[in-house]
Amino acid sequence: MIKNITILIITAMTSISVMGQCPELYDFYGTPSDSPYWYHCTGTSYTLNIQSPDNIGTWTIDWGDGSPTESGPDLIPPATITHNYPATVDTFNVVFTETSTGCVIQGVLVMEEATSASIQIPVGGLTQACAPQVMEFTNSSTNTSETTVFIWDFGDGSPQEVYDYTNWNQTISHTYQENTVDCETVVTLTAENQCNTIQGGPSTATFNPIRIWDYDDAAITPSDYVLCWPENTVDYLNTSEMNCFMQGNIAQRYEYWNFGDYWGLGYDSIIDWTPWPPTFPHTVSYPGIGSYTVMMLDSNFCGIDTAFVTIDIVPPPTADVSLSDDTICQGQSVTIFNNSSPEANAWLINFDNGSGWQPMGPFSMTLTYGIPGDYNIGLIAYVGGAGGSCSDTAWVDLHVLPGPIADFSLSDVGACDTLDLSVTESSTDAISWDWNMGNGNTYTIQDPPDQIYTNQGIYVITLQVEGANGCVDNTSQTVSVQESPNAEFVTADLCFGDTATFTDISTFEPTSPIISWDWDFGDGEFGAGTPIDHYYNAGGTYDVTLTVSSTGCSDDTTVTINVGTPPIVGFIEDTNSGCSPLSVNFTNTTVGADSYTWNFGDGAASNDTSTTHVFMNPSPNDTIYTVTLTASNGVGCASVDSVDIVVFGNTTAAFNSDATPGCAPFDVQFTNLSTGAVSYEWDFGDGSPISTQVDPSHLFSNPTEFIQNYQVELIAFDSNGCHDTTYQVVTAYPEPDFSFDISGESGCGPITVNFPSISGAVSYDWEFGDGNTGTGASPTHIYTNPSDTTVQYDVQLIASSAFGCVDTAYSMIEVYPIPQAQFSMDINAGCSPVAVEFANQSILADQSEWIYGTGDTLITNDSLTSYVFPNLGTTPQTYNVILNVTSTEGCASSTQQSVTVNPQVTADFNSISEGCSPLEVLFNNNSSGATNYNWTFGDGGISISDSPTHIYVNSGTGTESNTVTLIVSNDYGCADTASSIIDVFPSPIAQFNSNPISGCSPLLVEFTNSSILAAQNEWIFGTGDTLVSNDAVVDFTYVNTGISATTYNITLNVTSVDGCM
Repeated sequence: MIKNITILIITAMTSISVMGQCPELYDFYGTPSDSPYWYHCTGTSYTLNIQSPDNIGTWTIDWGDGSPTESGPDLIPPATITHNYPATVDTFNVVFTETSTGCVIQGVLVMEEATSASIQIPVGGLTQACAPQVMEFTNSSTNTSETTVFIWDFGDGSPQEVYDYTNWNQTISHTYQENTVDCETVVTLTAENQCNTIQGGPSTATFNPIRIWDYDDAAITPSDYVLCWPENTVDYLNTSEMNCFMQGNIAQRYEYWNFGDYWGLGYDSIIDWTPWPPTFPHTVSYPGIGSYTVMMLDSNFCGIDTAFVTIDIVPPPTADVSLSDDTICQGQSVTIFNNSSPEANAWLINFDNGSGWQPMGPFSMTLTYGIPGDYNIGLIAYVGGAGGSCSDTAWVDLHVLPGPIADFSLSDVGACDTLDLSVTESSTDAISWDWNMGNGNTYTIQDPPDQIYTNQGIYVITLQVEGANGCVDNTSQTVSVQESPNAEFVTADLCFGDTATFTDISTFEPTSPIISWDWDFGDGEFGAGTPIDHYYNAGGTYDVTLTVSSTGCSDDTTVTINVGTPPIVGFIEDTNSGCSPLSVNFTNTTVGADSYTWNFGDGAASNDTSTTHVFMNPSPNDTIYTVTLTASNGVGCASVDSVDIVVFGNTTAAFNSDATPGCAPFDVQFTNLSTGAVSYEWDFGDGSPISTQVDPSHLFSNPTEFIQNYQVELIAFDSNGCHDTTYQVVTAYPEPDFSFDISGESGCGPITVNFPSISGAVSYDWEFGDGNTGTGASPTHIYTNPSDTTVQYDVQLIASSAFGCVDTAYSMIEVYPIPQAQFSMDINAGCSPVAVEFANQSILADQSEWIYGTGDTLITNDSLTSYVFPNLGTTPQTYNVILNVTSTEGCASSTQQSVTVNPQVTADFNSISEGCSPLEVLFNNNSSGATNYNWTFGDGGISISDSPTHIYVNSGTGTESNTVTLIVSNDYGCADTASSIIDVFPSPIAQFNSNPISGCSPLLVEFTNSSILAAQNEWIFGTGDTLVSNDAVVDFTYVNTGISATTYNITLNVTSVDGCM
């Protein structure tokens, strides 16, 4: 599809119009624009007039206000398209499209009124405060529109803030900082929209005054900053700079003084808060040498500022001055030393030479005395800024001896290129001489020899002499050697009768510029200056001499100039008349020339020796062109010759037609408008035969896919055989053929069909066959089939090309029914392992595939299936069970449900199985997957511990059997049980009586065994003797061979038949 048409026939016109760009529309100002703006600023309804300076083909307009898109035929100036907009405040995007070319012009209509700026202070808002302070301002402007721009200037030097139209009726905050406002300022709001701009500029509103206050700048001024003891009295004055208003910015000012504990009494001397202004001085007398600090507080409405000042009472200084030498020669320097005491910080010196007292530094300074005599030098040492008692003066004497006077004279002070110089010495009171001649030569005699200076430059000659008292003097003079200028000039050979020009290009030293130029032209004539012209009265060769002079120096040079004669010009043309275009050959016969200029009388020229030129005559009348040849030689001499060439009047070929760009095939009628012609030849540009009719008609076709621009050529011949040719272009749009193929014309519903873009089509009307329509170039449409049988949809496309050519095409879509996968489960959650039975309830299913989420799959068409889901982990595991079903046409459906399998729990433990009472049993829990434990020990005891310990007590006489049960569970409700039996044997009870329990050695004691459940008895008598006996009564004799009583502990160990002790 071609969108850029470069050659277009304009009906009823006989010339070719080349459209190099899209058309333009007149904007608000009447200026053609490809992006026009229109403005309406009265707030009323508005009629927009669309006009163009260009011829526009078929068009459409989207007015941007929601109204239907408007279209129309060719828009030829001064035709107008109008549209009415009701009164509103809005901006409309107007889109104008030239449908014949695809050109789009984006315009904007702005309907609004000029914004009027306004500022208000919110209720309770501040207009005066101490910095820093946040203040608020409300934008109360009127007639705000989308193009309005607001600019806030808060009058404190901060950057301006720029907002769009949404700032209207908004309250904005601004913080006024310290030292940004000089007491009061003005807030300015500038508002400007498009209508403001075209009506003279923005609207401005101000709010004032905005008062911003600050602290005072507290300051103290003492009567003296430094005093020298015994002076000790100081007056202090409050010299604070008051901020804005004298009375403290709507509050009274106060001052507070603290003079410190200057007497050393242990407390400060204070003057409490007192109102000011006015303020009064406060006098303090200090007790001795030292530094004393005073503080003052100044308060106003905004707060307190503090000032400090320190004064010093110091010892008085002592002045002392000395010299590097007390006797010097006239013209020598002496160093003056400042030896004053360190209390001084400023010094004045008097050199006794009439210059008076001058400042001096703390160390030393050097001075030269040029007049012999005796000098009394004074030094004042003082404390700067202190009173008169803080100074002291010292004096010292200096003797200056008279010296010799050096002097000499020169035979000359300058020369060109070389200087011969004689020097004559004339010093006074000299006994020795030291010469430096400035050229590297030195002498120690009174009269030096003559000197020769050959190099350009300035030379300084110096003489130093010494007197009888050892004093010396120096003097010097300067001589110079200048370089002469270098004469040179330029000119050119010329032809007799012309004027020669001579231009100086002489060179010279910048220090010796040329001041005169004198010329001898070689023909007895002379002149001066540069540049200069001269006329020679005859041809020939002349020697021209230039003499240039600088200050005291000169040079000359001679150049030869030739004054030549002109050439003899002539040429021959092979014809001097004919039809346009007429080609003429010119043969040059000039003698004595080496360059040529041809002027053909029609604005063209050539520098060839001999040349050919084509002459044109577009008019019906004969035209005469005067051809001139200018011949020149090397010395600038030239001659001219000319001839007239006649070009016959030409016929004018012209025609128009009723052709407009259109859909092929179509007939075009041509009307011949040629003048001066007697015969014609028509070439229609499409390969058809040449026509010699005066006003032919012709059928144009275009079987291609592209625009065909047929160039129609008309050749008109006159009676002289001269002819003219003209052209027009007939544009034939492609014959539309918008058939299309659809990829995937059948499938399972819902089926998404991507309809192809049709080559050459620009507008589309689709009928999708299911009651839905579309207009896109490559629409996508979804076809569904809710039934259980195959459905066919007939698709129709009515398309048009960019040039309005229409065609209709058809196709068919076949949509298969979709099966419905569905199933139910008898259980969807449980503890591992979980057995689930599935019921396949799918519709139109030809094949079913079960995917259990465990990696196992099953393909079966059975209506009932089952599967066992495990979980060997510690957390619940969810399996997504998917049922995929496929119909006989291959259409698929899928559904899924989840089965949650909680982790498996296993109860297990071990322990001892029997023992004697009291029996302590540790239960080792070997369960897996459990988080909760419930123990019952068979004797009424319970526990929820992981691995508990339990004590069994058998108070009876027989074995007690206890059934231990462990029930374990996890957090998901899964449980398991384990159990075992613990046998607890009764324990025997050892008991006996002894008689007697004391007596004399040997002592026979009878032990009566009354133990319970004892099957075996062991007696331990405490003497190291033991006895195992099951007799009810046993005897034992105790013997004490010592001299004191002995006590024996008797133990009876009994064991039951179960081995319990």
